[in-house]
This record gives sequence, structure tokens and C-alpha cells, in this order.
Amino acid sequence: MSTAATRLTPSYVTREELLAAFDDDADFVQEIVATFLSRCPLLLEKIRSAFHAGDAGAVSFAAHSLKGSIGYFAQGDVYEAAYRIERLTAAELPRVPALLTTLEQELGDLTGYLERGLDAEAGRRGGDDEELLSPRTPRLRV
Repeated sequence: MSTAATRLTPSYVTREELLAAFDDDADFVQEIVATFLSRCPLLLEKIRSAFHAGDAGAVSFAAHSLKGSIGYFAQGDVYEAAYRIERLTAAELPRVPALLTTLEQELGDLTGYLERGLDAEAGRRGGDDEELLSPRTPRLRV
């Protein structure tokens, strides 16, 4: 079975779902998206540093934190990639680089979606052109 055949469909929250989850507080949603985008690089670096230090517990903790943050915005492959890293044992640490590559690719897709304002279809559907994120929102580069 090919990798493409086993790939899950991304399941990202829509702008409407995220607003509904936070009492239609667009400012707060903007804040949590910006916080997520700024924390992702830090958590990825913690995973890398812990891997290089051979600290499976720290790898797991950083991946768990990242997975929890991802859970606000998505399920599917990106969530699963963080989960796989979180569950590694010390003996499985050599798998981190390959899993981290997958996680970074999936995070790139998710963060691109978030940076576009959560719902790229809104403009095509004739919806509100207002971006969820301000121009000052940090950009994640993985």
C-alpha cells in the first residue's frame, strides 16, 4: 500500500466552527491562532533538542504539548504525526527525524490554512473577505 493511499484526509476546523467554540469571540480566536503559530517553531525545536540529547521524556512532553495545540485546529495526519512522536520510547528515538519531517510537512499545510484565515473557500463562496488573522500574525516556517 502506498503512502498516499494511507494518508488521512485533513480535518481542519472552519472559521465558523472555531468562532462557535469560543463564543464568537473573533479577537480571542485571533489570539489563539497567533499563539499557536508562534509556539509551533519553539515546540519543534524542543523536540529536536530533546532528540539530540537522547531525552525520550522531553521529546514526548514537547510532542504532547504540540499535539494538544494542534487539536484546537485539526485532526487527521497532522495530529497523528504529533501523536506518533509523543508515543515513542527511548529505544525508538532514532525514528524521530523521519517522523519530524512528516510532522513539519503536515504543520506546513495546517499553518498555511490558518494563515489564510481558516477558510480559503470563504472568498470563493462569496463569504466575508475579512481575514481571521491580522497582518501582524507571526508566520510559521517549517
